[in-house]
This record gives sequence, C-alpha cells and structure tokens, in this order.
Amino acid sequence: PSPVSFLAAVSCSDDHHCMAVGSAGAAGAIVSTTDGGATWTLKQVPTGAAAVTSVECITKHRCLALATDGMTYSTSLSTDGGATWARGGDLPAGMSAVESLACPSAQLCLVAGYSPTGPGRGSGTIATTTDGGSTWTAAVLPPGVGVLRGVTCAGTTCVAAGTSSTATTGFVPSSGQLLTSPDDGATWQLVSGSMAHDDAFAASCPNAKTCVVVGVDWVGKTQPIPTGSIVATTDGGAHWRSATLHYVPVGLDSVACPAV
Repeated sequence: PSPVSFLAAVSCSDDHHCMAVGSAGAAGAIVSTTDGGATWTLKQVPTGAAAVTSVECITKHRCLALATDGMTYSTSLSTDGGATWARGGDLPAGMSAVESLACPSAQLCLVAGYSPTGPGRGSGTIATTTDGGSTWTAAVLPPGVGVLRGVTCAGTTCVAAGTSSTATTGFVPSSGQLLTSPDDGATWQLVSGSMAHDDAFAASCPNAKTCVVVGVDWVGKTQPIPTGSIVATTDGGAHWRSATLHYVPVGLDSVACPAV
C-alpha cells in the first residue's frame, strides 16, 4: 500500500499471516497480511527507523524487526502483530549491510553482515542474541571470511552465505563462501572449498540435513555478466552439489524452503 516505496524482507508465521518490511521514502515501513497476501495493511514502525531491513515472525503475534537509523542497526520486538514495537539492543558497533535475520526460537536469533576494515573493505560478521534481541554479541569467525549476506538455521545447525571478496562498494566477482555451525551459532567453520560457484546471497534449510544456497555465477572477465546459481546439501553440509538450471539470466538473491 501507499506510501511504501521499497520492500526488503518478508516473514510468514503461517499460510495466512505475513509481515513485510522496507522503507517509505526516508522512513521505515512495515505492512502485514492476515489473508495470505490478498490484502495488506500498514503497521506501526519502530521509533527512529529510517529503514527496516529484515523481520522474523515466530508466531502471528511475535515478530522481531531489524532497523537502522542510518548510523546503527538495532532490533525491536512486537508481541501484537506489529501494532506496537519495543526497542531492543543495538548490533555490534560498526556492523553494516545487515539484511538477513534468522530466529530458530523466540530467544535465539542471528544476523549476518560485515564490519568495516578500511575504505570500501569489510570482513564478515555474525551477531547472535540469546535473550530475544535485548543484547547482541559478535561471534568468533575463522580468518579469511569476506562479506556475508545471508544466514539461516534448522534445529541447532546454522549456515551463513557470502563471498570471499572484502569489497563493500559495488560487486567484485569472487568465489562464494559458506560457513556452518553445529551449535546454534556459537562456533563457526568455513566449509572446505566453499562453493563451486561465485557469490552466495542467501540460504534456506528446511531441516538440519537439507539446505539450499542461491547466488551468482559471473560470466566473462572485462564486463562480467551475472547468472543464477544454486547449490544444495542433503547431509548437513558435508557435501554440496550444484543444481542443474535452465536459462537464468540474472543472479539469485533470495530463497525460501519451508519444507522438503
């Protein structure tokens, strides 16, 4: 509905109830549906939000939103389906490009992004909360992790997707990277060899054994052209295989697998 100008993320707690977040000009925007997307209603926005970049709804009433005031990212919690929001904690200082939020439970949530290391450069960062967003802590990641763009969890297994590139301005073609955690994001390992494809943008795991990661293969050297790529695992990340795609002329930046 007007005046929403951009939507960044959507979360559905069931077949009928969904919430989408984004921006309306220079302010954040949140809309929700109770009829499976047939109609949408504007909801309240967390105070001071210049943009709402992600949302995760555990139930039709309880949703955690990720927002920024232009300087800092923070989370806000709604327990009434977006009618009101209570400000939670700030993400670790400097954490940027935070557009992926995963909540395996009401108390445990993870976000992925990067922390600046220099002009136009950054290293991957994952922040976790165990108190529903009141406080956030940066996880310890292995060395050599580039910009991260997505994170997802199933059971105690979590997967983060990104690129080995540390460039934060524009897209610099590079090899994709995958990180896995067997313990709710407490510890992380870089998948050996990572992806056989280029940049990874998002992941979805309908269960602890099955995950799908989507991203981009860059074709050409002088002016690389993006094409879609998909890799999947059915053994909890021990092995990854490339999917056979028919013509996909653009990169893929989102995936959702509610069930196998």
